[in-house]
Amino acid sequence: MSQEWTGEEGGEKSPTAREPPARPPPRPVPPPTLLTTDYKRTAAATAAASEADQAAALAAAHARGAARVRDLCHANGGVYVKLGQHVATLVRAGEEKVCRALARARRADPPPSPSAPPFPRQDHLLPSEYVSEMRATMLNACPPSPYADVAATVEAELGAPITSLFASFDRAPVASASLAQVHRAVTVGGDAVAVKVQHRGLREACAADVATVAALVAAARLAFPSFDLSWLVAEVKANLPAELDFRREAANAARCSANLARGASRVAGRVSVPRPHPALPPTPRVHVMEWVDGVPVNDGAGLDAAGVNRADAAALVARAFAEMTFRHGFVHADPHAGNLLVRRGGDGRAELVLLDHGLYRE
Repeated sequence: MSQEWTGEEGGEKSPTAREPPARPPPRPVPPPTLLTTDYKRTAAATAAASEADQAAALAAAHARGAARVRDLCHANGGVYVKLGQHVATLVRAGEEKVCRALARARRADPPPSPSAPPFPRQDHLLPSEYVSEMRATMLNACPPSPYADVAATVEAELGAPITSLFASFDRAPVASASLAQVHRAVTVGGDAVAVKVQHRGLREACAADVATVAALVAAARLAFPSFDLSWLVAEVKANLPAELDFRREAANAARCSANLARGASRVAGRVSVPRPHPALPPTPRVHVMEWVDGVPVNDGAGLDAAGVNRADAAALVARAFAEMTFRHGFVHADPHAGNLLVRRGGDGRAELVLLDHGLYRE
């Protein structure tokens, strides 16, 4: 159970911060040679081994490399975790078959010959060990910022002590991701809210971090010319400035909600987008919104326990994103499982809760 501070409790209170949070001290970045050396040594040590032994040794090297990348991302946070999240959304080697089968079923094409190339072509395919590790550790389970930093940011952005803004504020976050973490709280008016707080110093550090990551990616490509992750750096450079302003996220959320609530929508009344709290409008670093419960869309056991029909939930997600794409041309571009919650509606049908509206594509 998370620790909770309430207005009636005693104990330590964080100081009110009136200035923007300062950038934390720079953190060391391990050189890419750790990865490249491991792979080259593995290849040399197994040069005369059987194909099966070579495959096993390579898989072990992938696992070690994935662990190193995980530790690097968690140690440096921010941009590094965002890159890890991009990797988490890639298709794993074994999932290519599923993509190919789905595409074939939609086109009603005959099965491809055994010599046909995989479909769809995965130019950005990484070893499954990397994708699996990033999925397990980069979506909503990132190392959180200390509560003192959270309190300082909230008070600096909202201009008042937490004690005067909230009747209670959970010290432990319910989720922590690349750019921010979310705390459950209750306003002085008695409203249950989710408080999204940007990690301290992230805005100040992002430009230098992106440059450092670009240099690491370039160095890795020199060692392995066929291994090019420069597209990841380009994605972060293009999208990060918008994601760092929570006022833009609130505007995106309002637009998405309005689009999917229109009378002609097939999902009207079945998609919930948390609304900003009217007394605590969003700022660049803090976003206070209504608390909405739900089960992650990939939690089959949780959906069953909540009485949600899985097929109904899957169809709802598909319809919602089809409408975003083909009717409105305004698409939520970060739809991993942590941002898609499902709950049972009053009519017994599934309802979709869309979170994290910082990144959209038009």
